[in-house]
This record gives sequence, C-alpha cells and structure tokens, in this order.
Amino acid sequence: MGKSVRKIPSGFFFRNAIYRILALVISLLLWFSLVHNRVVTQTFRLPVRFSGLKESLVIASVEPAEVTVRVRAKGSDIIKLKRKGLYYEVKLTGFDKGKFELVLDKRNIMGTENLSLFQLTERHESIRVTIDEKEEKYVPIRIVSKGVPPKGYKLIEPIIVTPSVVKIRGPKSVGVLKTYPLDIEGMTESFSKEVTLDIPENTTLLRNPEDKIFARIEIVKLKTAEIRDLPVRISGSYSLVFPRVVSLKFEVPASMDTEDLRDSISVKLDLREYEKGTYNLVPDIEHPEAVSLIDLDPSSIQVIIK
Repeated sequence: MGKSVRKIPSGFFFRNAIYRILALVISLLLWFSLVHNRVVTQTFRLPVRFSGLKESLVIASVEPAEVTVRVRAKGSDIIKLKRKGLYYEVKLTGFDKGKFELVLDKRNIMGTENLSLFQLTERHESIRVTIDEKEEKYVPIRIVSKGVPPKGYKLIEPIIVTPSVVKIRGPKSVGVLKTYPLDIEGMTESFSKEVTLDIPENTTLLRNPEDKIFARIEIVKLKTAEIRDLPVRISGSYSLVFPRVVSLKFEVPASMDTEDLRDSISVKLDLREYEKGTYNLVPDIEHPEAVSLIDLDPSSIQVIIK
C-alpha cells in the first residue's frame, strides 16, 4: 500500500513570500532608523571660493584648494549636509597685489547655520593666496613631452606647435601655457597630433574653442659620423699647444651629409684668461642642435704658457 502524498495548502508559498518581504522591510526600516539616529564622524573637503576681490586683480595661486573639516552629527544630519553646497569662503575685500597667508576660521564655512558640528582638521592651519594683476596678452605655447624614442632615433627639439601663441586673460605672472604631456615613448616616425592646453586656474583662453592646436613631432633615424683632424682655433698667448687638431664622433640624422656637418663645426680654445703654467684643457665645441657629440679624441689638449 503506497504512502499518501501530503497536499500543501493553497497559497502557502504566496504567504511565505509575503512574510519574507515584510521581514526584510522591517529590517531595513530598523537599519535606516539606527543609521539616521546614530552619531558618526564624517570628513568633508570644502572647495575654497573667493569674494570681494577687485575687478582689476585675479587669484594667481591658492594652497590648499580645499579645506578639510570633520563633522560629528547624527547620520540624518550628515546626509542633509552632503546635499548642501558647502564651501569655504575667503574674503578679499581691500586686498591688493601680493602674497598672503590667512589663518583658517570655521566661521568662513558657508552653506550651513550649525557651525558647532564642524571642526577644522590639523592638516592645514592657513590658506596661502597669491594675488596678481589681471591682464590680456599673448603668450607662447610650450609642448610638454614624455618618454623617448628607442635607441638609434632622436626627437628634434624644439617641437613645432601651430599656432605658436594664444591670447589669454589672467594673472600677469602667467608667461607661457604648457600642454598636457605628449607621449613619444618608442616612436620611430615623425607625426602631427592635436594637443590640449593645461590652462592654469583663473586663466581664461580668449580663443574659439573649436580652433585646434597641433604639434609637429620630428623623429629622425640616427647614424654615427666621424670628423677627423679638425683644427683648433686658439685665442690668447701660449708657448705650446698640442695637438692642434682633434677628431670628433657624432650621432647625426641619417640624412645629414658628413661634409656639410664638418663645415658647421668649430673647435675653440680661449686662453686669454690663463696665467703662466701648464694645463690640460677641453676645447669648446660648437655644433648644430640636431647632432650629439659622443666622443672627442684626444679628450684634452696640453697647453704651456711661459
């Protein structure tokens, strides 16, 4: 005789699911209640903002750019504070051009009326502000690069940028605009690339944002070129100079003609400031920027002055 199968009452699974959901809701309500009422400590980083500065002046630099504070309050109050636009105000009414160090004061925390909850941290005790004259002017662009080509190749500097200057409005102390780093690591061929300016704080670029800025990166393959028996040009009095010629070894672009290179190099020895005696001197060697001196033979020249 087979065992009878017990029939599960209709709606059992439905009621069980309801109980589970209710238990979860109650747990969440209890958790939120605990969080909202529990006293906690939270760190806030408040941006520094300025007010009262003369129209003819501008902030050239500020350190730190954020003020770190600690807040000890109920969880519900912390949540409310996070929704507010809290900031630290630096009042500069009556200030002129110069460098200033201003002691932090929690009364300058804006966006809340309950300052008793806030405590300044020991990380910073003051704000250092540099105020400069505001002006409009053209400044050059400087390409910043990172990395190097592989051995046997060379980056030709300076890197050409188009346009070479841009107009800005900002601190008088800003004399050049740099770009974000341009990566040339491992590059073996020349190329052009659009670059982005790294514009300092409180500086405005007076330029159509749709206009592009391009850098032309020239990378050349290198070869070794040896120039033998170059005469040494001597200035001043002497009794003996030996030797009177030197040999040089350079790394040069593969397309460079050796004879043209020879004509562009000069070896000089200036003895006008030397007194009587015997010296071993390294001559001054003038050569094009595109080449690199890798060897001088002999490494020094003997000079006797009587």
